[in-house]
Amino acid sequence: MGVRLSLRRREQLLGLALIAPTVIFIAAVVIYPVAATLGLSFFSENLLRPERGTQFIGIDNFARIFRDDLFWMGLKNTVVLTAAAVVGEVVLGMIVALTLNAPFRGRGVIRTLNILPWVVPSFVAAFIWIWLFHPQFGPINQFLVWSGIVDQGIPWISQGSTAMGSVIVVYIWKGLPWTFLVLLAGLQSIPEEWYEAAKVDGASPWQQFRYITLPSLRYILVIVIVLRTIWTFNNFDLVYLLTGGGPARATVTLPLNVYSTAFLQYDFGLSAAIAAFMVVVVLGLSIVVLKLSRIETET
Repeated sequence: MGVRLSLRRREQLLGLALIAPTVIFIAAVVIYPVAATLGLSFFSENLLRPERGTQFIGIDNFARIFRDDLFWMGLKNTVVLTAAAVVGEVVLGMIVALTLNAPFRGRGVIRTLNILPWVVPSFVAAFIWIWLFHPQFGPINQFLVWSGIVDQGIPWISQGSTAMGSVIVVYIWKGLPWTFLVLLAGLQSIPEEWYEAAKVDGASPWQQFRYITLPSLRYILVIVIVLRTIWTFNNFDLVYLLTGGGPARATVTLPLNVYSTAFLQYDFGLSAAIAAFMVVVVLGLSIVVLKLSRIETET
């Protein structure tokens, strides 16, 4: 008995030793920064006023951001950008996945080409789209002028009425390949016999999609929506490179607010409060989506 307990104890210690590096790595790069940010949000630390030092101020930073019009503008833009981009990626990703799941000549080449936007670095993608959106020399405006749709080029990313829509298009273009790949993998895991049986029973393509494809992809869709929501909500580099939050703050987002507050105003306590708010929102959205998915599964 003592030998068995000793052997079991050794196995437990071996398991802990094997996972220890991963736990330490996660704690160092995820848990500690998040905890430090949450802690800093309750302190006043402004490098422009070093004489004040670091002082505990409780929830004053949160009270300040909730009174700031720029914060609410950033929150609204972030929600609009995230919702529109995620919905566009999921809908178009499903269409592309269904199309490329069917056998046809050249399917492998087209799949490879669809992955390119995902592997292109963000700064390269931003400069490509800045060129495409150029009012005079961009191919998009040249085509619109040539076809007679508009009389002159449209400043897509430099006017308030079109800037956010243009940014959303770029986000969908950049995130679509990952979404389509995950959905395609889910489609290929569905047994073909289910569709054959549905066809024998006289089910239409829409009925097959509604009663076979969607239920089979339910968990994958939840994962895709949650991950893409988190990534898009927290994304900084793409919108910063495209518009920098302009024009007239029409595309300013919460990540841009965090950056400008910390590295332009040097108010790290206030910046940490905005970041902490973002963490709470993302966690809340994730919990809501997962709860809804569980309710649908139980019913």
